[in-house]
Amino acid sequence: MDANILTNIEKNLAFVRQNMLECQGNLGLDSSDITLVAVSKFCPLSYIEAAMQCGQMDFGESRVQEFTEKTEAISRSVKWHFIGHLQSNKVKYVWDKIHLLHSLDSVKLAEAIDSKVKQHDSTMDALIQVNISKESTKSGIYEEEVNGFIDDLSRLDGVQIKGLMTMAPLTDDEKVIRKTFAGLRQLFDRLAGEDLPSNIEMRYISMGMSDDYRFALQEGSNMLRIGSGIFGPRTY
Repeated sequence: MDANILTNIEKNLAFVRQNMLECQGNLGLDSSDITLVAVSKFCPLSYIEAAMQCGQMDFGESRVQEFTEKTEAISRSVKWHFIGHLQSNKVKYVWDKIHLLHSLDSVKLAEAIDSKVKQHDSTMDALIQVNISKESTKSGIYEEEVNGFIDDLSRLDGVQIKGLMTMAPLTDDEKVIRKTFAGLRQLFDRLAGEDLPSNIEMRYISMGMSDDYRFALQEGSNMLRIGSGIFGPRTY
């Protein structure tokens, strides 16, 4: 492994973790209250191994083929998060490797997951992806559709809902970013106070990436998805 790669990733992780600790301290949170997912998509295995040497064990991928290749190559028991759009016909390739799916946004996908995991007497943990900002370029269901979606999911107990996920608009306007994050937090809190089906709970609120994770923490995120802030720029 290139020593420079390890050094850079070690420095970047330390920087992110320090920012997390500062935010957590200001918010009165314990260090174990927030999960950092290192988004390793488009990164070589050596980058993931470097991050693992620094104690990072949660990684996020977004493409099925790349996800499969990496999970097969790395034997240590890391936690793999699938953060990209997952097609229902691809579930069979990844269902037994995903620690947490961040992007559940359709009944069709939920039914495919439910059918597959029940064949093996198993379940899959997932987050509902909510398009708070209602951008046409983003996946996710709209806020007003969430309760109906939950009703549909209540009959699919192979899918265990653990919370919500969203992405902020690509903008430098802090007010717009915060409004998106605050909107998801309000929805999360409302649902947490409701009598939800047995396969649905509000445990995680996944929001915040490299450019906006400080805002996300301040607005109530407890799961961050950070890629370039840890691994540096990548070629897509």
